[in-house]
Amino acid sequence: MADRFHFSRYIYWAMDEVRRQVQKEWDKYNRTKCKCMCHVFYKRASKLLPKQHRYLQRYTCLKH
Repeated sequence: MADRFHFSRYIYWAMDEVRRQVQKEWDKYNRTKCKCMCHVFYKRASKLLPKQHRYLQRYTCLKH
């Protein structure tokens, strides 16, 4: 299928797979905290609350 819904779904699945692979390299605290905050990866930046924006910045810049 090549409609907009299926295209978006495949993008979300790919992002989720990458997120899981990266999280495996993190320590337990950051891994569990990011699991609770994974919805910020799918939300528009303009719709994020300031606290959610800080979490997004933290977990996109976190090194293992």
